[in-house]
Amino acid sequence: MQRILTLVVLLVIGTGCTRPPKQISKCLLDADRIISEVQEHRAVYGASGQYATPLGQRPFAQLLDRDLEMISCIASDPVNSPHYREALDLDDSVKTYRYMQFLNETEQMENFGRWEHQKQLEAVSVAASK
Repeated sequence: MQRILTLVVLLVIGTGCTRPPKQISKCLLDADRIISEVQEHRAVYGASGQYATPLGQRPFAQLLDRDLEMISCIASDPVNSPHYREALDLDDSVKTYRYMQFLNETEQMENFGRWEHQKQLEAVSVAASK
């Protein structure tokens, strides 16, 4: 997934794409909307649950699509990139919490712990062999 996002960013930067002022305004409005939605979500979901808000009702794939748009905005409007990054970070926190909840409820955290430990051992052994 991260490779795809990196590729998208490189393609947008590589083409020298710049956004006209109208599109920059749309990027800024989209970032504002994401920030506002996540803040509202955080204020409500503690009492009502993760999926009881409008943001909680959005499919994971839609949240990923929003990320791609924000990455495109960062690449083509570097002046406002801190604002777009804030929106991305907040959106990522929602996705991460949702995924962690899935791992916990499906009792896959133990599998993750074993997988993570194996990756750490592999990294240490590769570093030691150099």
